[in-house]
Amino acid sequence: MSVLKKNIFISKDPSEVFPLEEVIKKAGGQLYARRFIRFEKSSKSKSYNTDIIFFSSPRGVHYYLDDFSIASNTIIGCVGKSTLRALNEFGYRADFVGRDGKSIDEIANDFKDFADNSTVLFPGSNISLGTIASKFDKEKCVTMEVYRTLLDSVSTEVFDVYVFTSPSNVRSYLLKNKLPNDVIIIAWGNSTEKELLSRGIKCKKLGTPSLECLINLLSEI
Repeated sequence: MSVLKKNIFISKDPSEVFPLEEVIKKAGGQLYARRFIRFEKSSKSKSYNTDIIFFSSPRGVHYYLDDFSIASNTIIGCVGKSTLRALNEFGYRADFVGRDGKSIDEIANDFKDFADNSTVLFPGSNISLGTIASKFDKEKCVTMEVYRTLLDSVSTEVFDVYVFTSPSNVRSYLLKNKLPNDVIIIAWGNSTEKELLSRGIKCKKLGTPSLECLINLLSEI
């Protein structure tokens, strides 16, 4: 039996799972989509004057631009297309966009080359891994908390396939749930894989963190 015909969980909001939901439904399976984390705006702090501002998520864009604008002479970078779309919604364009299909480490290296000796502001979450910022000397970068990521765990039914999209979703899910034996567990990316493996949980990792790659993997299992 195809995995797509089974009960599948993904730690994403229901609004974020098209076209995955449609593919699973057509195959005769069921998808349960729920994010196990929630977000809240951090207390407003001062902004910083840097040569570049880099956004690692659409959420970072929204929370930062709720309070601040970006000067016309500031260079803008972002991690990928979804973050670029968030910038476009506010009327901004990006000078650097991470390429699809590349790992976060590869994007970090590309951005470091792009930024060269410039100063960079990184708005983000209180639990951001800081992978890209870590490539810069401390005097060349500023991390700025613009929102908080909070765990939001509930008990769920048992599924045949579990797709975890972040380390914090893993931690939150396991607060009130156990993963059964003999189920398929998929990690969205490197940091999620590391979180699962650190708990002794074997998993498959997506080659590229995208719904398209997930659909292909589920079709092949």
